Amino acid sequence: MPQMLQVTVPVEVPKDYVLIDQNKFDQLNSESLVAKMWTMAELRKRLGNKSEKWVKDNTVNSPRYSREIQLMRNSKAIVGGGSGSPWRFQASVIGPWLDKHWQEFNW
Repeated sequence: MPQMLQVTVPVEVPKDYVLIDQNKFDQLNSESLVAKMWTMAELRKRLGNKSEKWVKDNTVNSPRYSREIQLMRNSKAIVGGGSGSPWRFQASVIGPWLDKHWQEFNW
């Protein structure tokens, strides 16, 4: 019968690395905004399940943000919304924009 040894080897993790468990990694990865588009329903969910009318009135149709919204439309970070076409929002652009204006919204 072969002998079995159990060995403990210290491994130094570089300061700029972090060890996390697989479940946490999967959760963080799924929450990433990179290369994702949100629908209006997903945007509503991110805004506390506000109505579609509230989302439109306080973001995409708000005169206060018209210049920024137009720039996002021009760059295709926001698409749709007209003639029955569904809304699509580039999460990596609209997410930080929402954070920037969070306190300004008419909650």
